[in-house]
Amino acid sequence: MTHETNRLDLRRSRYPGHPGLSSAEEARPGDRGVIEKTIRDSIGWALTKDRPLAESVIARDDRLFMFNPDSEITVGWDQWVKRFDFWMDPRFKATKMEIREMRIDVSRSGDVAWWSCILDDLGEWDGRPIGWKDTRWTGILEKRAGRWLIVQMHFSFASDKVVAEAKARLQSQGADAAQAALDYAEGWFDGDAARVERVLHPEFVRRIAAVTVAGDDFFWQQDRERFLEMTRQGGDKATPADQRQIKVTVRDLARTTATVRVDSAYHVEHLSMVKLRDRWQIVNVLWENVPNDKKEAPIDFRVLADYAGTYRSESGAIWQVIVEGSRIFLKPADEPRIEIFPESETEFFTKGYKSGVTFVREASGSVTRLVKRVNYRDFSFDKIE
Repeated sequence: MTHETNRLDLRRSRYPGHPGLSSAEEARPGDRGVIEKTIRDSIGWALTKDRPLAESVIARDDRLFMFNPDSEITVGWDQWVKRFDFWMDPRFKATKMEIREMRIDVSRSGDVAWWSCILDDLGEWDGRPIGWKDTRWTGILEKRAGRWLIVQMHFSFASDKVVAEAKARLQSQGADAAQAALDYAEGWFDGDAARVERVLHPEFVRRIAAVTVAGDDFFWQQDRERFLEMTRQGGDKATPADQRQIKVTVRDLARTTATVRVDSAYHVEHLSMVKLRDRWQIVNVLWENVPNDKKEAPIDFRVLADYAGTYRSESGAIWQVIVEGSRIFLKPADEPRIEIFPESETEFFTKGYKSGVTFVREASGSVTRLVKRVNYRDFSFDKIE
């Protein structure tokens, strides 16, 4: 480890009214090197975890005082030695110590010294980087029984630098949160379940709220496994890339939580996210459909009676088509019924989201099946009664 000192100013203090100090009042020449070494050893011991070295340069009494950048205060020897529980833990590793702009002053009596410098004190905890960079470090030493000991230290950061770094961190975190949201959205449209899975928290839930035709509140939700299974089945992969219209907006950002909005051709989604182990994950999604902008067409509503009945898909899903006068509804099993509206006598659409239904007739005129169109995908249901 190289410890570069850009400027070292070792001098005795002078005050108004004191034209100078006698040689007897000056710090001994050898003390200057000892003072600097004591200062360096108070941090550098961690590079080799030399605890006896650390203990040899710190005053062992209640007058010991240390002030950290996070406002943590250490008072007294007994409180300071408790910090070795962290420092000596195998998960902690000091990786770099560098001191710049060192300045040391010694009192007229020669038994008190103080210093200031810029410190980089970097390390790792369980493989993750930690530490202080460009830290303003000041302190006081006393010479006791011929040994220089540190009695006070103060670590701080320049306020303008703190603000700038905080903004930079937020920008970086915002970009990371936005990327996680993009992985979720693009993964769904690409049918890439592995990409989606990386950003879903184990407690992930996706919900939509609606009001049924009957006027009841209705929540439909998917848990993590259900959403991943739907992604594996293709998601909205059938949608051409130039029609997906994905847009990600970070709405609110804190240290470990974020709210992100994702717009696409079909949905508006509000993602609640959490940052755990340096990774953004989606915990909750509340979403709504983009409304269908199609217009109803006038038809002869007598044709609707031909569409009423029971339909079954290839997978075995059963849907009912219910006709009430001039209104027609789809009724999936275990779900509220959905009203559909005519584009023509055979083509219908939903207003709440972009979906359509086509009823297919044979040459004889009898209705044999319906095709449900959802986001460029067709699902066929045969009429069974």
